[in-house]
Amino acid sequence: MGDEIIEEQEPPKFSGKLQTLLPNGRIIYDGVEGTTSDFPLTEAEILEATSEQLPIAPPTPEELAAEAAQKALRSAKAEVKADNVINYLVTHTPAECAAYVNANVNNLADAKAFLGKAAIVLCVLSKESLR
Repeated sequence: MGDEIIEEQEPPKFSGKLQTLLPNGRIIYDGVEGTTSDFPLTEAEILEATSEQLPIAPPTPEELAAEAAQKALRSAKAEVKADNVINYLVTHTPAECAAYVNANVNNLADAKAFLGKAAIVLCVLSKESLR
């Protein structure tokens, strides 16, 4: 009786409470944020996590700012792609672009117009790749 060893079972790591689906596709499970693969979920729980049944957490100010920046970038890209000169530069080789500039930039007004378009392209590309 006194020599009997009682093995204690480790309590489960998670209680199985799926709480919230976040706007970024992550979930809150037992108060811990993660993806569906981070937790021991059944297929039914994964289906529930991706359905509209869970409460949706409101986006954070950072997420709202990031979404606004992405929307502005998409809008700027669409505007840039609609420009004939920029479209030409995108769809031709560097040598063809140099020839285009030599043939079409003949005075200060032409140069200013072309530099304005180049500045727009640089702005859009830098927002996409330098942020």
